[in-house]
Amino acid sequence: MNPELERLLVAYHEKRTCRPEEKPQHSATFERLLADALARKPGVGRDELLNALAERYAEFRRQRLKAERERLSRLRKLTSMPDALPVYRCTRAPPPFISFSTSSFEAIEVSPGVVIASAPCAAP
Repeated sequence: MNPELERLLVAYHEKRTCRPEEKPQHSATFERLLADALARKPGVGRDELLNALAERYAEFRRQRLKAERERLSRLRKLTSMPDALPVYRCTRAPPPFISFSTSSFEAIEVSPGVVIASAPCAAP
């Protein structure tokens, strides 16, 4: 694929999929690349170029989704192999509520000896 066309497609994709606060920056980048492309093709109108870009974008999007699926498939294969290194999750879930909540109003002092003596495994 032509590098200029690929840059234009990536900019269009980022413009369509970015967070709202990043939209002005990505829109400006896309418009700049589009203006550069129109300047190099004097006989081509903006609408004509956008229509051609939309057709190419559909194929570009399919290729990206296919590559992402293949990458995920490879990761799944790695995790299903018994001798493979473990794959850790990218995000962590928050701990259960009860494990990190404490009371600032009540405190109980317990001696370690009492806890050990009252444990079922401590009895002879």
